Amino acid sequence: FEERAILLSKMEQHESALRIYIRDLKNSEMAEKYCEKNYNPDKEGSRDVYLNLFEVYLQSNNQKIDMALNLINKHYKHM
Repeated sequence: FEERAILLSKMEQHESALRIYIRDLKNSEMAEKYCEKNYNPDKEGSRDVYLNLFEVYLQSNNQKIDMALNLINKHYKHM
């Protein structure tokens, strides 16, 4: 799964890559590192990467609301 997420990243399909980190790998730490690495406020496809992660948290099967709120607290400037 991780290799697939890396390929999706290179294709700038950030939401799909983040979905793999959260749903398949169940690793929010890797997802946040992914956002740190790929966030670029000057690039259209990469400026919403933290928002993409927030949406993935809310759409996950067991709605990771605590993780979504924590993400907002830590990275609100990037959202």
